[in-house]
Amino acid sequence: MKIYYIFYEYLDGALGGGSHIWEISENFAALGHETILFCPRIRKFRKETSLKVKYLFCIDFSIIRIITYNLSVFFYLLYDCLRRPPDIIYYRESLVFPAPLLISLIFRIPLVVEVNSDSLLDLEGTISPILYSLLKWYQNRVYEYGNKFIYVSKGLKKIFKMRYPHRGTDMLAVSNGTNAAHFKPMEPGQCREKLGLEREALVVGFIGTFLAHQGINNLIACASRVISQFPQVRFLMVGDGPLRRSIETSVNELELKGHFIFAGAIPYRTLPLYINAMDVCAAPYSMTRNAATGISPLKLFDYLSCGKPVVGSNIPEMGNIIRESEAGIVVEPDNTIELAEAITRLLADANLRNRLGSNGRKLILDKYNWTAIARTILEYCTIAAMKK
Repeated sequence: MKIYYIFYEYLDGALGGGSHIWEISENFAALGHETILFCPRIRKFRKETSLKVKYLFCIDFSIIRIITYNLSVFFYLLYDCLRRPPDIIYYRESLVFPAPLLISLIFRIPLVVEVNSDSLLDLEGTISPILYSLLKWYQNRVYEYGNKFIYVSKGLKKIFKMRYPHRGTDMLAVSNGTNAAHFKPMEPGQCREKLGLEREALVVGFIGTFLAHQGINNLIACASRVISQFPQVRFLMVGDGPLRRSIETSVNELELKGHFIFAGAIPYRTLPLYINAMDVCAAPYSMTRNAATGISPLKLFDYLSCGKPVVGSNIPEMGNIIRESEAGIVVEPDNTIELAEAITRLLADANLRNRLGSNGRKLILDKYNWTAIARTILEYCTIAAMKK
């Protein structure tokens, strides 16, 4: 098949959406499908890849970006599809990005919609009622004319199935995953030395975007309890985001600065080095925002792929994965006492850490790798293409 993978986000290789897009698209291509990416030309992320990437013009300023990028995508695809249209448009949903839907309707190209969050829920109460109604109207059109819908968690699929019950048979939940060849176990002591840490240090780690729902404040709040039992412990915080400054301030106010290392945003290629420097990996998500949709965060699978035990919140999807695979310890969301107890239990028992880490690595190799996930998505896309 010829697949156009179209999205609104800036394409990079760091945390979150960028790595997800690269991995899925590269595995589409590896499985024998012509795959072309379309993204805004804000700045090019230099990555060695055999994929075709179309960086289309936009002016990166507020609503002007929305207008210019939609126009660029629409007119480029209009011209391109007149010559040789794709078999599938694989559209990473954005409520401000209608161009792929319009092209799909004009040329009757099957539209497969990838849904990563409930954007309307996230925006509720934060924008004007008129704008909210307009975005809701557009989402209704996506579910009227889209062919297939793919969700990154079962909880997210459940929400949209209740919202659009007439499309229930066209919905599929496919969890996130990781690149098992890239995220693989490495010798922890050597990794710590490369990062300037003591070889024998005990390290608790977190990677991700510094946002409220990530529960980073829970990790900060439990740190004193952990340090009281393991004075030599270090907390390695990898990532950036809106809350980073306030989190660093909290660490300073609690007089924990000597125990925390803020590494900032790290390139995708070097993330395995940081994860492998950790003894325990944390995914302390807050219940807020996550309970209804469930989560299958990329960090979880990256942790597990490196053979690291995970302490994670008992939130649908993620909690089930950790518990059923025996790859870590599940704690109640926002319960800092349970979080501290789970971390200290793992720091005190190297054999337990190794056993849980091995279980996690096996799970990735068996199920949650991008090749297996891409194959599942492609099977669904093939069904959509056959109904062309």
